[in-house]
Amino acid sequence: MTKYPGSKPTYVRVQEKPFGALVPGEMVIIPSPQAVEDALWTTTRGETSTQADLRSILAEQHSTDNACPVMTGFQLRLVAETAVAALEEGVEPDEVAPFWRVLEPDSKIAGRLPDGANLITDLRSRERKIGCQIAPRLKQYGISPIPSDRGGSGEIPSLNVVCVVGRATGSAAAGSHTFDSDDRRPCPNLP
Repeated sequence: MTKYPGSKPTYVRVQEKPFGALVPGEMVIIPSPQAVEDALWTTTRGETSTQADLRSILAEQHSTDNACPVMTGFQLRLVAETAVAALEEGVEPDEVAPFWRVLEPDSKIAGRLPDGANLITDLRSRERKIGCQIAPRLKQYGISPIPSDRGGSGEIPSLNVVCVVGRATGSAAAGSHTFDSDDRRPCPNLP
């Protein structure tokens, strides 16, 4: 069973007429809900992005010039509704698409979700709290992200450290795992 039944696959087309920021002749991605979900997973945990950032991620992932803002917004709403339904069924927030990283609490889409503004605010707060638990542990081992104001991404690269976040990928020493900043789920050992 598909998570988004009846949805059309992602496709690319040439923009024929000017439309918002879209320019005639551009290659434009028309994303599927799954493509939008996949792009959401690439956003940084504990930080917020914009829908324009999401469209840039989609365009880059699919080697196009741009992403359709209307269809990206439509699919983002579908992904958010699906994630909220899963949350209501008891699924953990780390297991659903992190729509709260892109949707503003006062956005139209948030207004269409059950208790959307409060839900987005709570989920953002939860992610920041987890990040606050992780940073001191990394600092304890002399590890810190390269700050974005110094040319870094602000993210922590793959390192062999005590498992604090990311998936445990195994190691020769007990309690030591490879940190995978691309993983979607926190380490199960995180308190």
